[in-house]
Amino acid sequence: MNAPHVPSASRRHRTGRVVAVAGLLVLGLSAGCGRVGSPRPPEFVVPLPPPTVAVENTAEGVKITWKRPKEYLGGDALDDLAGFRVERVCRHDAARTLVAVVPVEDQQRFQKTASFSAVDTDAPPGETCRYQVFAFTFDEYTSPPAESQDFIRSFPGSMP
Repeated sequence: MNAPHVPSASRRHRTGRVVAVAGLLVLGLSAGCGRVGSPRPPEFVVPLPPPTVAVENTAEGVKITWKRPKEYLGGDALDDLAGFRVERVCRHDAARTLVAVVPVEDQQRFQKTASFSAVDTDAPPGETCRYQVFAFTFDEYTSPPAESQDFIRSFPGSMP
């Protein structure tokens, strides 16, 4: 009578490796990239512009205040707001001047900052200017500008 065939140790080892590699492959494919849902086109991850921009004269200069946007243009909640860029445009030359870059540092907080401000200490007195505020994400997607009304800097007490 013939003895039952027993696979050699090297064949059992090779079979075990094949099973292990196949298991890792299945596990890797099922894990995916960690992103839930389908990818969004870039135009949907551009933040909305800040809803309001207000300006006022102060002793230090022109104070620009704006509200935080809460959504992307695509309608989803804005969860990666990195900061704001504030620019001044005056009528006499129509060139844009960077006034401030204001970082947002509350991404990990439950209570988010609702409004932000910056002071333009170099605003030219007596000239008609307008301020633009751009929101941007960590991936450098930038919103369309939110604009203030035309504004003329004056020094407190100098105008009635």
